[in-house]
Amino acid sequence: MSKADEKRRACAQAVAKYFLEEGLADNSIRTLAEAAGTSDRMLIYYFGSKDALIGESLSLIAGSLSDALDQQVGAGIHSASALLEAVTTATKQPVFDRVVRLWFEIVGQAVRGKEPFATQGRLVADRWIAWIESRLPPRQRHSARELFATLEGRLLLEVLAEKA
Repeated sequence: MSKADEKRRACAQAVAKYFLEEGLADNSIRTLAEAAGTSDRMLIYYFGSKDALIGESLSLIAGSLSDALDQQVGAGIHSASALLEAVTTATKQPVFDRVVRLWFEIVGQAVRGKEPFATQGRLVADRWIAWIESRLPPRQRHSARELFATLEGRLLLEVLAEKA
């Protein structure tokens, strides 16, 4: 990996960490550059656009979520009901809290058609659904979207209950 690639990855990781800690409210290029410890010009140099930086940062978060779920749930095949319960239980752990909250921020921006969140929301949802499909037996893979929707509903109710 070249030095430029290493710096690019480090910037994306720093922005991912910023999003997990602070959310999406202030995602100006200057704020993201500050979070990455570089200048806004260097971020544009490395990524080409703010949207590309955000996309790569969110992709890193989604990847770390998949890795964490693999550790909690395992990579084996589960029935739909067993997988739903295992993921529901796993996502109640504190390590998932920030990711779940960030996901709902992304969804909120996506439903308003705001880019890059609309595109990234679809990509992350597709990634989740593919992850779910890969853990289901072939005869149940058609239910991956429904499981995703059920899981998302459960997560939303958890987040809302915490706010009450």
